[in-house]
Amino acid sequence: MRCEGHARDITSACVTSAGCHRGRLPACRTVRSPAARSLTAACSIFVDELARWQKQKSTERGTPGGETGSVTFVQRFDSTLGSFVHFHLVALDGVFTRKDGPEVVFHEGPAPSRDDIAAVAARVEKRMMRWLRRSKLVDDRLCGA
Repeated sequence: MRCEGHARDITSACVTSAGCHRGRLPACRTVRSPAARSLTAACSIFVDELARWQKQKSTERGTPGGETGSVTFVQRFDSTLGSFVHFHLVALDGVFTRKDGPEVVFHEGPAPSRDDIAAVAARVEKRMMRWLRRSKLVDDRLCGA
């Protein structure tokens, strides 16, 4: 497990591509409340999509049924103690599979391509916007949607 590497590449690109860098959504969307449940949903959606991508790549490389993992925590302030809610995530760069009995084997995954990063970012954005709309926490009327 590494703190830098493939998962960080996807994390940085997803946050930026999804338009949520430093807590800002695109100008035509107004979020009504940065409630704790919104943060939980955002984190869960991102972690789910990252794991989905890792498992998909593992299956494509001939290792179906792998499991991955990550650890996430929320940081609520920046170095100047200004409000800046964001996540820190450490994720495996691959998947584990079970051999006969209790033994597990780690299979390192590939580095993400730009297309992989864009696909994960698009899925995160789509799922998060759907969640925000269902929860009535985003108002698209400002952009005529």
